[in-house]
Amino acid sequence: MKLKIETNFDLFYRKKNFENNKIIDNFLKNLKKEKNFNNSFYYNFNKNYLKNFILKKLKKFKKFKNIIVIGLGGSSLGAMAIYSLFEEKIKKNVIFLNSLDLNKIKEVNSTKGKNSLFLIISKSGETLEVLININYLNNINFNKSNIVAVQKQIDSLNKLTPLSLVYNKTIEQHIKFYLFQRPDQVGKLLALSEYYFPVFEEVLDRNGLPLELKYLPVIESSLDPHARSYAGAVGLWQFMYLTAKEYGLRINSYLDERKDIYRSTQAACEYLKKSYKKFQNWELAISSYNAGSRNITKAIRRSGGKQNYWELRPFLPKETRNYIPSLIAAHYVMIFADQYGIKPDSNYIISHGEIDSIYLKEPVKIAHLAKLLDIDAGNIEELNPTYRHQIIPSLNSEKFPVLLPQNKVDKFLEMGDSSYVKIKRMELAENLKFPEFTDLERVRYKVKNGDYLGKIASKYNCTVKEIMMWNDLKTDKIKEGKYLNIYMIVK
Repeated sequence: MKLKIETNFDLFYRKKNFENNKIIDNFLKNLKKEKNFNNSFYYNFNKNYLKNFILKKLKKFKKFKNIIVIGLGGSSLGAMAIYSLFEEKIKKNVIFLNSLDLNKIKEVNSTKGKNSLFLIISKSGETLEVLININYLNNINFNKSNIVAVQKQIDSLNKLTPLSLVYNKTIEQHIKFYLFQRPDQVGKLLALSEYYFPVFEEVLDRNGLPLELKYLPVIESSLDPHARSYAGAVGLWQFMYLTAKEYGLRINSYLDERKDIYRSTQAACEYLKKSYKKFQNWELAISSYNAGSRNITKAIRRSGGKQNYWELRPFLPKETRNYIPSLIAAHYVMIFADQYGIKPDSNYIISHGEIDSIYLKEPVKIAHLAKLLDIDAGNIEELNPTYRHQIIPSLNSEKFPVLLPQNKVDKFLEMGDSSYVKIKRMELAENLKFPEFTDLERVRYKVKNGDYLGKIASKYNCTVKEIMMWNDLKTDKIKEGKYLNIYMIVK
C-alpha cells in the first residue's frame, strides 16, 4: 500500500512540482474520506513525511538491479503492459510474480533479494495474500485487518477444544516467529505430522484427553524421536530418565522406550491425566509438563492463590512462561499454514505406506533384516527408533515388535523359518556377537568426608556429568551427609 502511494508522489517529484502542496493536500483529504480508511495510515503520510521522501528516496532506487513486481490479475496487468512498451529503455531486470505463489516469492528473494526492489501491487491493500507477502518481505507487525482475521481463526479453534486458546500480543509474537523466522521448520513439522499425529490422536483419544495435546511434542522435540535436551530429556515427549522410569518406560542397553512413539505417548497421557486431576486446569496441567508439578504449586502460592494461567504466568519459570504461547502458536500455524504459503516439506515426509508389525524369535541386526527384505536399513531405523545398536532384541524370552511397511511384513511371513536361516548365515559371515544385556539399578549413596564427584563416579563406573544430571546438581560441589541417586549397571 505504501509503495503504491509513493509511486503517485514520485510523479510529482520527478516533475519537481514541489510547490503543488495544494494538490497533495487535496489528495490526502480525499484519501481520508474513503470508506474503511485507516486514520493511522493517513497520518503516516503527513507533510513531514512527504518532504523527507523527495529525492533521497528516489536516489535509493538506483542501486537496485532487479525490480520484482508482485500482483494478481488486474493489479499487475497494467504494470506488465507499461513494461512491454518501455522494455528496451528500462535498464533493470523486471520480474513479475503471482501474489498467491509465496514459495516462488521466497525463491526469488533468496536468489535475487539482495539487489532487488519488491513492489506489491493491490487495489485494496487488504487482501490476505497481500498481507502475507508484506509480512514475509518486511516482517512487519500484523496490521488491524490481519489481527482481526487471526483472532477469528483462533476463536474458531477455541470452540473445538477444552483448552483455552486465546489471542494476545504474546501469542502474536510466537505466531510471527513461526511464520516469518521459521517457515522452513513449519514445513518440516507439517510433513512429519502426517506420520506422527494419527498415532498421537489414537492414544490421546483412548485416554480421553484433548486431541490438541498432540502439539506438545511439536514444541518439546520438533517431532524428532532422537531429540535430546541439554538437561538429558529424550524422545518425542522429552522424558527425563527418572520420570521415564516412574511411568514405566524401559531404558537399557538394547532399547530406550522414551523414543517409542506408542509407549512414550501413553506415558505422557498418564502424566497429563495425573496433572489435570491435581490442578483441574488444562493450561496449568500442560505447564506442569514443562516445569514440574512442584514449580506450578510454588507459582500459585507466590501469586497469592491465582489459578488463571495468564495471571499466574509472571510467577512461572522463564521457560514455562513461553510454553502455552508456543503451544497455541504451533496449533494455529500448523492448521492455517497453507494460508501463509507454507506447505509440507517433501524431504521430511515419512512415506512407508501401510504399516504393520512382526515379532522376531531371536535378536536380529537391522542391517541383516533390511538385506533380507530388500529395504533400506535407514527406513527400518526410522520406523523403530526405540532400538539401540541397530539391533532388534529378544530378551528373557520377551519378543519386541518391529514396524515395517505392510508389503515387507507379507514378504517376511511368506519366507517362514527360512528367513532366520538366511539371517544366521549373515551373522556367521560377520562373526557377529550381540552386546550383553544390561539394565540400571538405583543406589542411594550417602556422601562421606573426603568424597568428590570424580571419586564417586569412578566407584560406580559412571561419569560426573551423569551424577549431576541424576541429582539436578548445578555445580560439582557436594556436602557430607547428602544423599545422591546413582544408577548402577546390573546384568
